[in-house]
Amino acid sequence: MLKSFQNPFIRYNPFKIHSRKMATKRLFQNQKTVKKDSTAAVYALVHIDNKSIKIGTGVSVTLERFDLKEGRVKGNSKDDNDANLIIDRC
Repeated sequence: MLKSFQNPFIRYNPFKIHSRKMATKRLFQNQKTVKKDSTAAVYALVHIDNKSIKIGTGVSVTLERFDLKEGRVKGNSKDDNDANLIIDRC
């Protein structure tokens, strides 16, 4: 079955349900809403098919302790490792 808008050299698959979807995740810290204790929340921004969703991770760290490039909390203390585990699960 060949539709008029299709290329005749490409096979038509009527059972193809969805196209390829690429998802990307980026972690960021909302620096505009810093709390009184100088911490800010860490969010995950997920892009799927040109739609974006902002998900809160539940982690708040100081601006100096969050590495924007890596998307992780700097340091090796127990609290830092716990925060990184929570961020990795998002």
